Amino acid sequence: MPVILSDDEIWKAVIRYGKNQSTYKMALGNLLIGYAQKNKAQITLDELSNDFFNSYKNRMKNGQRQNKTKGKTTYVEQEVWAVNEDGTPKSKSLENIKQKALKDMVLKRFNAIQNKKLPEPFYTFDERNLYLNDNLLSVFSVKENAFLNDHVLSRWSMLEHAFSEPEFADTLTVDEKKEHFRNKKTRTNITKFRDALSGYQSDACFYCGGQIYGNSEVDHVIPHKVVGHDEIWNLVLAHEFCNQEKSDKMPSKKFVERLISRNEDIFHSDLPLKEHLKLTAGDTPKKRYEQIKKLYQKGLKFNLGKYDPTVEDGFSNEFLYGKVIRWYDNLQ
Repeated sequence: MPVILSDDEIWKAVIRYGKNQSTYKMALGNLLIGYAQKNKAQITLDELSNDFFNSYKNRMKNGQRQNKTKGKTTYVEQEVWAVNEDGTPKSKSLENIKQKALKDMVLKRFNAIQNKKLPEPFYTFDERNLYLNDNLLSVFSVKENAFLNDHVLSRWSMLEHAFSEPEFADTLTVDEKKEHFRNKKTRTNITKFRDALSGYQSDACFYCGGQIYGNSEVDHVIPHKVVGHDEIWNLVLAHEFCNQEKSDKMPSKKFVERLISRNEDIFHSDLPLKEHLKLTAGDTPKKRYEQIKKLYQKGLKFNLGKYDPTVEDGFSNEFLYGKVIRWYDNLQ
């Protein structure tokens, strides 16, 4: 049966599975959402360049790197510094950003999922203007989709941490209160990354499949007393009620299978979580599967009780990346 992706699912896939040598795609995604929400279908590249400049001027205040390559800064950062520190005319810097960062780089590369071009891009551009297509405008004409910008900003924050701290993923866990990521050197509030994590669950509770609105809780799928750690591969977001109902019970097998699928979905995303999964869960799908299966069998011997609730219609172990691959296959 042919796979059909909605425009908002395609947008999520672009943000989630794109290759990132810098934070440019997140900056552009953030601006595109703003234009679309105002139903602004045509933007001059001069205006886009100025907005790009201002986005980075504000973002650079946090002192974190915007480029993956150590010792290098992005063109945009260089131009912001040139204006602020060297007295370079802003008009000259905006022209450089328009050509080097926008026309030659991110505008060419955004409309793709892991280097595969979208059959219907979200925008087109020429020498002077950017034109938003109907698919982008329709996604963000719906107020309920405003949360998608939270995903963009959350991913931007996570990329900054990965670029600024290359060891970020090495010993990454969640603290005992499940409020912070931590490793050997740093402790980072989990809130800014929660939206990125939620995206891998389609913004739904891991257990019941119902949409998460507002607060969610972090839960160990295989209970902590079984695994003895707080590694990311075993943590999911859930409704408060579902989390309390599950408590320290062992989940039914369908949730373990769902956890395996969720982890493989993260593995296709260019994020520090991917590197962390390699280190803690195994560097191949087979190793990751065998580790979880072994721990699940161990947990069944603890007599903790079983958690097997009714789930909402449409509950599936197929996450977005699997649908994207089948969607591309259908297009060929």
